[in-house]
Amino acid sequence: MVIDSNLIPSVSIEAMLMTKQSALEKIDQALRLLDEAQELTIKFGMGNIEDWLIHKHKSVYCSPIFSDNRLHKVEQDMDRCGWKYLMDQSGLITFMDAKRRSQWRETLNDDRQELPKLDNNNIAHTFEELYSKRIEMFEDGVINVFKRLSWDFKTNSPCLFGKKIIMNQMVDYNPKWGFSNTYSESRDQLGDLERAMFMLDGQPEPDHRVNLATKFTKSVSGKNNVFEDDLFAMKWYKKGSLHVTFKRLDLVDKMNKIIAERYPNVLPERI
Repeated sequence: MVIDSNLIPSVSIEAMLMTKQSALEKIDQALRLLDEAQELTIKFGMGNIEDWLIHKHKSVYCSPIFSDNRLHKVEQDMDRCGWKYLMDQSGLITFMDAKRRSQWRETLNDDRQELPKLDNNNIAHTFEELYSKRIEMFEDGVINVFKRLSWDFKTNSPCLFGKKIIMNQMVDYNPKWGFSNTYSESRDQLGDLERAMFMLDGQPEPDHRVNLATKFTKSVSGKNNVFEDDLFAMKWYKKGSLHVTFKRLDLVDKMNKIIAERYPNVLPERI
């Protein structure tokens, strides 16, 4: 299968796969030399090379060096890095919400999970499918933020994003020390919400190190209970709730349009 160069324009897939093959051949040669050395040291009573490697480098998992499937293990580790690199270079991760990104990274980082081999056919199939679903993935991020809002608050409409939303369990409060952060999956939603509004405004996605979720986390400290930027005004309360007021209602309208297109007849008529 031929890979569309527009999917990952900054990467030569052909050069990448040729490099992978060349590296695997050299690693295979090195492992065979280790086998020969292992035979010699054991034969003449000079110890076990595998024991030396594990003893000298306790932080490194070295036992596969002398296992039957060692080259496959090496290739899987190379492929994990390769898939991550291609995803980052493609820019498609921009269209994923926090949940989908987390699932992608967990798959890549799970050594117990067999990954598809990094080759022309699998790369082409994977990235063509992701590219074709990029708008759907982006819209899923908006929908997921909307669906996870609590309808216990009158401010949160079950039909649309209003001028303000309220999110639960976002902070802790201690009378002596003031506000502090609490772990909440809802915090990732802030990043998804900001990402959606940036993209709908034609702006590049904010770096995860300075996105809204990160800025909120850094702002929650002591007596401070407010944060504001160009898109949002936020205030958090002792009971743990966070009030988020949108400052760009034109972008809120665009998010509501996404909801309306996904769920026809849900949004009320404009008055």
